[in-house]
Amino acid sequence: MDIVLTDTDADALARTATSEVGHFGRYGAATLQGGVTAVVDTILNRVAHAGFPDTVGAVVDARYQFSAIGGPKGVGSWTRLRPAGPVISGLVKAHLAARAGGAPCTVKGAGHFLNPHYSSAKALASWGNHVVHNAVAVWGQGKDIHYHGFAPGSKPPADYTLSYMGGHASFIGAGTPVGAPAPVNVPPVAPPVSPSTLDSLAERGETPPTRSFRVEQVPADDPAGLEAMLNLIRAEGGEILHILPADTRILLVADMPAEAGPDEVDDVDADGLATPIPAGAPPVAAPGETHPFARFLQGKEVVLTHFRPEEFLVLGGQNASGACAGRNHAPPPDLWANIIPTARVLDALRQRLDAPIRIVSAYRAPDYNQCLPGAASASYHMQFRAVDFVCSDERGPVHWARELRAMRNEGLFAGGIGVYPTFVHVDTRGQNRHFGPWADRVF
Repeated sequence: MDIVLTDTDADALARTATSEVGHFGRYGAATLQGGVTAVVDTILNRVAHAGFPDTVGAVVDARYQFSAIGGPKGVGSWTRLRPAGPVISGLVKAHLAARAGGAPCTVKGAGHFLNPHYSSAKALASWGNHVVHNAVAVWGQGKDIHYHGFAPGSKPPADYTLSYMGGHASFIGAGTPVGAPAPVNVPPVAPPVSPSTLDSLAERGETPPTRSFRVEQVPADDPAGLEAMLNLIRAEGGEILHILPADTRILLVADMPAEAGPDEVDDVDADGLATPIPAGAPPVAAPGETHPFARFLQGKEVVLTHFRPEEFLVLGGQNASGACAGRNHAPPPDLWANIIPTARVLDALRQRLDAPIRIVSAYRAPDYNQCLPGAASASYHMQFRAVDFVCSDERGPVHWARELRAMRNEGLFAGGIGVYPTFVHVDTRGQNRHFGPWADRVF
């Protein structure tokens, strides 16, 4: 079979890979790259196999195959997935070029993969356990882990050729280039679990990573935004690895401390950017008890689907270093109720954006607010009615603010929307206002 790949195919592969393993970057660049290329090669193996559709689009859109697309909560087509970011898009294009130049398949012709933590009992019994026990490649850690292999009775595709961007190579079904020596059998990154432990995967207790890989982007014409993002990364304990120009943007690649409490609703949402409990927050509860702020919200019957209460206690990046260091503190209990309407708005926005949101500023003590350059003297942050946030969907502040505008127009809240080059502000002051240097791009 001749497989001729186009830029549209590369886009489909990048979006699908993002939906499956886009969060693997938290375990390092190598794990992200390995997870992406394994998903890409699995899809290419299906395209080459007589038992699957013969185009990339048809393979990834097949019902019940890729959870974000054909699953029960799927969007129905890869074209409805959010665009892949520059890092994963680059990884996919580079891998396709390498494959078209004769690089071997990274999953040895396999056409199946799964995460046993999220697979149904029926899938595990019929084919998943077999893949786990006989995995040819494993990428990820803990509950973020994918096993690649062959379902019972399945085989590699027949011989095929692969073309992309002028490159052309022929392969035997297992993905070895014709005329090349057999690839070295490199063991999986994480060893497959044994049958005796398969039934208790969720309780395996893998050691969490101590660092994670993070990419942020800032408009190239926004030096103040670049400085703010650099300060935020450093305040969160990050180390800048690369500052890369990319068309009209600047990409920041940072090595970060592992973040706590990922959103594990499903594979697609497992890249949640939870914020660690900040220093100075109300005392953390003893083991087995509930955080005081969480108990307060529970008493008010506030149900947040996508956020932990502690995420609204972030103290802000400039509280960690610089002229404003140490001037902020956790909101006093008599202000806790003020954040409830804003928290509900942000929770609903998270549902609309279908991507994790990270709160970068919430309550500001008056002394801290006064110290911040450009902060409004009567900021609603001081009343604990406002949050500044970023979203990991890479669509940017204008898109996020437009979604908030739509929610406000629908009567879901009344408040302020501030549009800035690197973040969005939202508050529930009771009167509709918009402001910020990019507000004219939204309103």
